[in-house]
Parts: sequence; structure tokens; C-alpha cells
Amino acid sequence: PTAQEAAILYSANHVEAAAALLRWEIKDAVGRNNKQAWLMLFDLYQLAPNKEEYDSLSMLFTVKFEQSPPPWSESSHSRLNPC
Repeated sequence: PTAQEAAILYSANHVEAAAALLRWEIKDAVGRNNKQAWLMLFDLYQLAPNKEEYDSLSMLFTVKFEQSPPPWSESSHSRLNPC
């Protein structure tokens, strides 16, 4: 499954490969309904931090699932990058 493969890539410090796999999944005809892939991609963008990609994904998520995306959290950045 895509989610497991992305998790393995992330844990092996292949963050961009994990993000690329998840981006491919949500664009695939079958995978685009895989909400777990969408949420994992939000997590990766949050950890990056990549607000621009997060915001772009948020718009697509809202249209696709007709619900609000997870909120962007500024506080998680200060915990990850205290500088």
C-alpha cells in the first residue's frame, strides 16, 4: 500500500521520495480517493515546513472532499526548528 511505502521512505529519511509517492497517489484515478494519502501529504508539508504547497493542497482537498483541510500549525515549526 502507498501509505506504508511512504512511511518507510520517510523513516529512511527520503522525505521528497515519500512526498512524490503521495502526490502521485492523489493524482491517480484510483488513489485520488485515498484520504490517508492526502493527510500524510499534509503532514509532510507541515514538517517541511512548506506552507505554499500546503495551501495548494488545501484547496484541492476542500474541492475533492467537501470539507476543511487540517489546519496549518505554526507551533509545530517552533518545536521542530527552535531557531
